[in-house]
Amino acid sequence: MRSASASEPDAQASAPGAAMSGIPVRVLELTPQSFAREHRFNGTLEARESVVIRSELAGRVAAIHFEDGDTVKRGDILLELDDREWAAQLEAAREEQELARLNSARLELLFGNNVVTERERDEAVSRQRVLAATVEQLETRLERATIIAPFDGVLGFREVSPGALLESSSRITSLTTVDPLLVDFMVPEALRRSIVKGAEIVVKIAGESTPKTATIEIWESSIDPTTRTLRVRARMQNPDGTLLPGAFARVTLRSINDEAIVIPAEALIRGLADVAVFVVEDGKAQRRVVRVGNRDGENVEILEGLQSGERLIFRGMQRARSDGPVEIVEERKQSSEVR
Repeated sequence: MRSASASEPDAQASAPGAAMSGIPVRVLELTPQSFAREHRFNGTLEARESVVIRSELAGRVAAIHFEDGDTVKRGDILLELDDREWAAQLEAAREEQELARLNSARLELLFGNNVVTERERDEAVSRQRVLAATVEQLETRLERATIIAPFDGVLGFREVSPGALLESSSRITSLTTVDPLLVDFMVPEALRRSIVKGAEIVVKIAGESTPKTATIEIWESSIDPTTRTLRVRARMQNPDGTLLPGAFARVTLRSINDEAIVIPAEALIRGLADVAVFVVEDGKAQRRVVRVGNRDGENVEILEGLQSGERLIFRGMQRARSDGPVEIVEERKQSSEVR
């Protein structure tokens, strides 16, 4: 009788352990999710068109039709050289050309009547053609004496003065387009499939408080073998002209990973040396070291350490231990959605 009464308290003491096999946890069955990744790169604003305006001829500046920083249209006259000497040469050449034409026509008629030789006729025709080429050359020189804007844009500093004597190739000013602007940046080769024509990127410009948007337009046809990067170019509107070529840009590119492993951020256990989570295997908790990717609100992307189909502990993991028994009090399944 004493023996029976002594074993009774022992049985009662073991009752709680029998009722609960392990610590209570809530788990999430992992499935592939669509997750938006953000990649950041350094870039530079570039002008669509940019040129240094130079004189092709040597001559004296007769008139200047622009000031520093003017906005011009294609075909606007920027500068005129003194062309009086070239105009006189052209007029003289035209007179000689007309005389040669008449002489050639006359000799052609005489040759038909066997009055002049074939050589005399040919020399007259050749003289006419040489003078025609001379006239065309002088017309071209006269046109180049008037310097015009080759495209729409904004001028830089005026670097000549009225009456100045210019040498051939003398710098006059610069001309740059500022709307639209181009955004050039380098992308690692591993992300080349994230580059899609027409995709939008977010551009943060140094000194600007408001981010801008740009549209991917084109990329190089090959990867740089030295840096293993791909040069990408996007187009950005700049209607007010406040942004300038050469400025530093911070580019953010979003891409969608349709097979991402995404977990609640609260499931992460951050240590001094690593980041880990707990999963349930055969009724026991198992610690997994993971590599964390981008975060979006309350969710994080896991790049390494977890697989689809595993059951992640997202509540109760603070008390969990590797190989320790657990009791699942709630189990959820993920729904696929872009996060």
